[in-house]
Amino acid sequence: MILISKKKLEQNANMFKLFDKDGLHEAPLQKDAHCDIHGDYISYCYYGDVYSGCEDCRKEISEKKRKETERFENEQRNMRWLAKIGDAGIPERFKQRTLETYVVDSNNSKQQKIFGFCKDYAANFQQIRKTGQSFMMLGTVGTGKTHLSIGAALEVMKNGNSAVFSSASKIFRAIKDTYH
Repeated sequence: MILISKKKLEQNANMFKLFDKDGLHEAPLQKDAHCDIHGDYISYCYYGDVYSGCEDCRKEISEKKRKETERFENEQRNMRWLAKIGDAGIPERFKQRTLETYVVDSNNSKQQKIFGFCKDYAANFQQIRKTGQSFMMLGTVGTGKTHLSIGAALEVMKNGNSAVFSSASKIFRAIKDTYH
């Protein structure tokens, strides 16, 4: 047997008169409230005797959580990108070499041609990939081979693909090592 005081029973009965069949107030209750940060506001009660808090505080908390989530996702994306660059064998000093940072000599038609090739290769990699084609740059020291190769590789990788950077000597060594 459960004993409930008459006063408590009357309070509960009065409270339930304010609810509809789903337990919600037919019209939200309102009361004046004060936030130490934002000042006075109207608090609403939709169910029982639980009133809403400061809407401005709720928005600030929501925005803070959104920014934290965004920061975390950016950090994760950055970590994946750095891992991808590391897996590609790109030397540290060349990780910032992009096609956008390459300076083309307007008087050098060969340089313009190879720069155009690298841009087109990277831009059309999805179609080129299906053919199985790759490219190797050979030339004298200081002509921009590494910069252009890495720039193209970074562009290809930005679009979700993989790339590997290597020097010709490393490739030839790897081939030679297969012949014991």
